[in-house]
Amino acid sequence: MPFPQRQLQATPQRLGNAVLLDYLYGIDNGALDDAPDGRRQQLFDYATNSPAARALRCRRRMIARAIDDTCLRRGAEARILCIGGGHFREAELSRAVRHGQFGEILVFDPDKECLRVVDAAYGPRGVRTCHGSLGQLLSGQLQLSRYDLVYSAGLCDHLEDRTGVQLAMRLFHALKPGGKLLLGNFRTRIAGIGYLEGLLDWRPHYRRDAQLFALLLGIDYNDIASARVIHDIGRRIAFLEAVRYG
Repeated sequence: MPFPQRQLQATPQRLGNAVLLDYLYGIDNGALDDAPDGRRQQLFDYATNSPAARALRCRRRMIARAIDDTCLRRGAEARILCIGGGHFREAELSRAVRHGQFGEILVFDPDKECLRVVDAAYGPRGVRTCHGSLGQLLSGQLQLSRYDLVYSAGLCDHLEDRTGVQLAMRLFHALKPGGKLLLGNFRTRIAGIGYLEGLLDWRPHYRRDAQLFALLLGIDYNDIASARVIHDIGRRIAFLEAVRYG
């Protein structure tokens, strides 16, 4: 199936979104240093304290916890694959990444500039990067297999259902038996989301829990050991979690 060219392209806007996420995470607010008055700071304060922004920070903590849990379970053999990783800022919260307690962490993204940030910030800790398009990933051109954890925090927000089903199937097959897939997605009816949409130029594809479960329809039921949907504390973001049988 031809891949929709508007989805997850390596564009200045996508890089800009990664930078804005850094601001929302509190990693960098230097852009406000030359503000001529307090209005920009007021807008920034509103955006960073909105329910959606708090959900993004909670999502980051949830991913860091999943990384640490995987590395605690698998130790030095742990293999983790991050899809659409942006600047991979969950690494800042992960004890396993901080202390190099993993076998392999690979961050995949179509944006070379994002990957340069990852290489500079986390390459010295052993994190590797992989550049490629989502079309290559969905078509199976990239040989990715036998991971203990495969996750994508926000890619599904940008995908229609049919492409989301393809993605879930491809990433699920990249797991080793007993491995876990995590796919994040914004839920519907989030207070103040319109402001963040305007700030980040988002047009997300919101999903309810049942719609997240439907992303597993391309996978043989017998291959799934368990599946559930988990939420952040404010129930604004959901993660589809599926474990491969074995």
